[in-house]
Amino acid sequence: MMLRLAALTEWLLGFDAFCLGKKFLVYNLVDRNLKVKYRRSFLGFFWTILNPLAMSAIYYFVFKVVMRVEKPHYLPFLLCGVLPWSFFAQSMGESTESIVANQGLITKIPIPIHVFPYVVTLTNFSTLLFAVPVIFGLSFLSGVAPSFDMLWVFYFFAALLFLSYAFGTILAIFYVYLRDLKHAIGLLLQIWLYATPIIYDSSMIPEKYKWVLLINPVGSIFEGIHESMLGSKGNILMHALFSFIWCLIALLVLRITYSKLKSELVERL
Repeated sequence: MMLRLAALTEWLLGFDAFCLGKKFLVYNLVDRNLKVKYRRSFLGFFWTILNPLAMSAIYYFVFKVVMRVEKPHYLPFLLCGVLPWSFFAQSMGESTESIVANQGLITKIPIPIHVFPYVVTLTNFSTLLFAVPVIFGLSFLSGVAPSFDMLWVFYFFAALLFLSYAFGTILAIFYVYLRDLKHAIGLLLQIWLYATPIIYDSSMIPEKYKWVLLINPVGSIFEGIHESMLGSKGNILMHALFSFIWCLIALLVLRITYSKLKSELVERL
């Protein structure tokens, strides 16, 4: 399903980064970003994992030790949410500035502007993939039984990749016109974090507020990640379907936004 969504992405945007001519460009930009990001860093990409691990430890202490939240396997529950969320939040923040940050290159070379949010998203996604063994390893050490349902986590990671790219590109386009987005995105992500069942279980949400999950684009993704990894009672297929629908909606919104503004974006830079 996600391969079809990738093809749909290319068709919707006229995006040719998947063809041979642009793969080389994308690969080199991702490689450059990774090298610059971890240049002269002793721990390198491990910092990307250490930060969310530290946050997971803090959340665990606050909610499990202090507040005594009754949730089985709460530590792997946190890891399954905080690590993917870190990828999503970082991709959104960096993508927002990616077009403006590369304006010198865009104005000199005919490069599709949505390549830059795409590169940012792929760069951060590569670090999320490095964290997969950590998620699985600590889950097994915490007593989570292995199951075939765990393979669904890669589907939900792919859905999160597409949503990160779509929303990040939309924000990057609007950032060309409205530079206040740089300051607003942090507040938006903070609210979004607590509106998503990442550090708490969705069963803790009162019934009258359950509708918040339905209108949350990443709500079904994180529900699916938790259910596939922890074997929670739920409906993984339903979450997979809702995730696909949200990806499709986000890409359609991106298509409309990009088609209306692409002719004047370079001039506004």
